[in-house]
Amino acid sequence: MSEYHAAIGLAELDDWPNKLFKLRSVTQLYKKAERNFKLEGRLFVYPNSDFNYPLFFSRSLKESRRLQKVLAKEGIGFRLWYGGGIREHPYFRRAAGDRLTICKDLALRLIGLPMAIDLTYQQVCRIIGAVGKSVTGSR
Repeated sequence: MSEYHAAIGLAELDDWPNKLFKLRSVTQLYKKAERNFKLEGRLFVYPNSDFNYPLFFSRSLKESRRLQKVLAKEGIGFRLWYGGGIREHPYFRRAAGDRLTICKDLALRLIGLPMAIDLTYQQVCRIIGAVGKSVTGSR
């Protein structure tokens, strides 16, 4: 880490209590939307994951691909939080070891959803609404 990055990090600590409150608030908005769209148990947010990334668990690779298409069509940012799994990382592709098929399967089904300290409930509902639309086909 450079001195510049360390200085930025230290400066950010001054406002950390406020940011922590806002992150917790957005997490609660996601949990409320998850309940309203009847997706309980499929969204992982703090304390079951870190503050900076809500993860949605797709039940199948087909569902994951459908969700990715819907989010892209709606202009909602997302990512495969774990990429293609550890065996897809260039460093580990040729390393000796198990194939880790379960790891790859999970990596392709866990979708990282947008997170920001200033997301509104309406924005979270738009995100979770698109998720619900993709997994039920009717919302």
